[in-house]
Amino acid sequence: MGSLTVVIRQGADGRFAQVCRDSLVNCTPELEQIIEMPDDTRPGGVWTRISTPFVAFIDETVAVCPGWAGRMIASLIRSGAAAIGPLTNGADGAQHQAGDYQDISGFLDFADRIAQDRAGRTQSVEALDPCCVLYSRDRLTGIGLDAAPNDLPAFVHDAGLCLAVALDTYVHSFASYYAQARPEVVAMIPATASRILDVGCGTGTLGGRLKTERRIEVIGVEMDPTAAEAAGRVLDRVHRADVETLVLPYPAGSFDAIIMADILEHLRDPWGLLARLSPLLSSEGRLIASLPNVRHWSVVRGLLEGEWTYLPAGILDRTHLRFFTRRSGQALIESAGLCVIGTEPIRSAGPPDLAALVEACRGLLLDVSTLVDEASVAQYLYLAAPR
Repeated sequence: MGSLTVVIRQGADGRFAQVCRDSLVNCTPELEQIIEMPDDTRPGGVWTRISTPFVAFIDETVAVCPGWAGRMIASLIRSGAAAIGPLTNGADGAQHQAGDYQDISGFLDFADRIAQDRAGRTQSVEALDPCCVLYSRDRLTGIGLDAAPNDLPAFVHDAGLCLAVALDTYVHSFASYYAQARPEVVAMIPATASRILDVGCGTGTLGGRLKTERRIEVIGVEMDPTAAEAAGRVLDRVHRADVETLVLPYPAGSFDAIIMADILEHLRDPWGLLARLSPLLSSEGRLIASLPNVRHWSVVRGLLEGEWTYLPAGILDRTHLRFFTRRSGQALIESAGLCVIGTEPIRSAGPPDLAALVEACRGLLLDVSTLVDEASVAQYLYLAAPR
């Protein structure tokens, strides 16, 4: 009999639900049962179905790694806390840990390094992100647990019980898929910009940040209905539509900046869209675009081994229709009559020593002079201006 019950919190966007469930089943030998619960319900009735000494509430956007539950249970017992959370890319504060990986195997390697480097370490905290929290049933006895899942960690803390973070456990959150602040993109927007078009704005996190920092108008375009609804609460206007068929009601020169972060690779015809949008830039306007780098080592390695496996997120995201290198990405943007005036690489974990591979390629008369540098680049940011 297992010692752990996992309650999966189901949200409106179920695109990562199967990845979450598969990771739990494959990586949790302590698992006794899985209970699925809509995110907007209270867990009061759920507790009556749980007989295990430990229970974890996990968003369906979270993927776990081998050993996660065992480490968190051990840390919970050792710390004397009533609830404990992991490190994750999807949280703020003490739980935040940026990941330098691009695929599932990279995530697992990254999580394993954290487990080894920080074995047994915990930290007491005042709050926990509700995306993944493990509770001790014994320590919660008698406090009337009927708070909504998002409020449950705070409810436990307000009852005088302790919270902690397992610093040796890392889980990946796909929740940031539509909610990325992208400070490196924000840094490229001209300080004088007063009106911005954010294509593929997601939940409006980037534009919302801009509006808190500057006097600026931000107009978004987003196809996902849930994300568009959220963006509509923070941006000045949101067009909920497929940008490839949308006719925007703005004259030429309407925008000081157009942001296309993580969008062009999803399109059927990014060349055509860029050609239609570039005239909307003012004479001093700027286009800021980001594109995954298909020359990253994680992809090159797979090709050399005969693999091209689509994933829930990353460079080989299964929703990506187009793939670019640094040079072909620049050619894409310049095909719309723009001039690329800056390129910034966003790097992840570096590749192994590629000296032998480079030498073999040179023996085949291949130009691989930039391979070593570009193999660590997960994504390129392009800054472009009208010609």
